[in-house]
Amino acid sequence: MHPVESSFILDVLAYLAKKRLWKNTLSDSPRFYYSKIYRSLQATNSPFVAYSKQAVESDGSWRLKVWDDAELREFLRELRWEDKVLLKLLADAGGAMRQGCIMQSIPFLRGNTSASLRSLKSHINAECKGRGKAPILADGTGSGDQRLHQINPRLGKLRDIVIEEAKKYVIPKGVLEQSCQSPKPPSTRGNGGRSGY
Repeated sequence: MHPVESSFILDVLAYLAKKRLWKNTLSDSPRFYYSKIYRSLQATNSPFVAYSKQAVESDGSWRLKVWDDAELREFLRELRWEDKVLLKLLADAGGAMRQGCIMQSIPFLRGNTSASLRSLKSHINAECKGRGKAPILADGTGSGDQRLHQINPRLGKLRDIVIEEAKKYVIPKGVLEQSCQSPKPPSTRGNGGRSGY
C-alpha cells in the first residue's frame, strides 16, 4: 500500500474512532503518539509516550556562536524590510530604545500590543538561530513603555557592525517616523536658577 493511502486510511479510522462510530482494533504503534490527530487510536495501556508528554530538547549553544564579519553583513542585507525598520530605528538611536518610543515610531506597530514587537524581534533572532549564530537583538529589560530593547551587547565589536549596516538601510517615507524626543533636563525655574543637584 502506498504511504499516502496508508495515511489517509489512518486519518479516516482516527476520525471514526473519535466519533465512536468504530471501535479501534489496530495494534498499538508509536505513530499514533506523534500527532494528536491519532489520539483516538492510542491504547490506554501503551508503553509509548504521547507527543505532548515528550521532553523538549533545548539546545541554546547557537546563542554563543560568533558571527563572521562578512557573514553578518550579508545576513543584515538579506533581512525582511520589517526587520530592517526596527534595526534602523535602534541603530539611529545608538543601539537601544525604550519600548514606548519604538511602538510610536513604527507605524505598523502603533496601536498594537507589545506582543507585535516581541514577534518582530523573535523573527529576527529566529533567523540568527537558523544560521546557528548568536542573536543580534538582546532580550528586553524593564517593563511597559520603559522596557529597553537593544542590539545585543554580547556581540562585542560586531555590535558596531550591526549598527553601521542598519544605519545604511533606506526606509521608504512613512514607514518609520522618529516620534520620540530626547528627555529634557529638569526645569531650573523657581529655585533661583540652581539645577538642584
